[in-house]
Amino acid sequence: MHTIRHIISYFLLTPILWCFTLNANAQSYFFRHYQVENGLSNNTVFSSVQDKLGFLWFGTKDGINRFDGYHFKHFNINDDGHNMTPDIISSLLVTDDDRLLIGCQKGLYTFDREKEKLVPIIDSLKWINYMSIDKNGDLWFISAVMLCRYNFKTNKLLRFPQGKYFPATTICNADDGAVWAATTDGFLQRFDSIKQNFTKFDLFSHSGPATSNWIQTIHSAGNNQLFVGTSSQGLKKFDIATAT
Repeated sequence: MHTIRHIISYFLLTPILWCFTLNANAQSYFFRHYQVENGLSNNTVFSSVQDKLGFLWFGTKDGINRFDGYHFKHFNINDDGHNMTPDIISSLLVTDDDRLLIGCQKGLYTFDREKEKLVPIIDSLKWINYMSIDKNGDLWFISAVMLCRYNFKTNKLLRFPQGKYFPATTICNADDGAVWAATTDGFLQRFDSIKQNFTKFDLFSHSGPATSNWIQTIHSAGNNQLFVGTSSQGLKKFDIATAT
């Protein structure tokens, strides 16, 4: 099995490495554009990820596409010919055991590699975005603006509804394993796994007036810091130790 994976990875990655070799020698960059004319199901791509076999996956406005380095293969949620609405794939995630998770407007799905089809995990929630696995192996995601946590072992779904908690926009895991969420009104929320609650930090408390306090993305910067992308005041760096 490892030999097969190595062979597949070699053939998938060789064209990419060859391009990088040319770039290093010529000191120039080469871009190849893939569109519907090349087999992509839709030109609007919301998410992308690479699995451990080397396949590239692209979530589009019309289903998910698997790319082997040469050809695209298109998958929809319903492949029975009765799918009348497009499948908007907003988020993709590959787990440590190489399981592909798909977040879309119809729910949370996974890809069955043997049957080559998308199967539902949670179809009671819609518009799944920004998936992340915490240090305990639980899946965190956002459904519309509601933060959720799902345990694969117990199949237990925990909701943090907007009315009781906050409207969430994005999530990330810090270096220490803590889960952070951001809100529509400019707060960072750190989850306390012991108390099972959140501590909030105002990201705009020392800023000038903002046209919007919407936080678009969070990224762990290392050294106990977070990079935070906002909609109106650019990029901010948040120091976790000093909460500034």
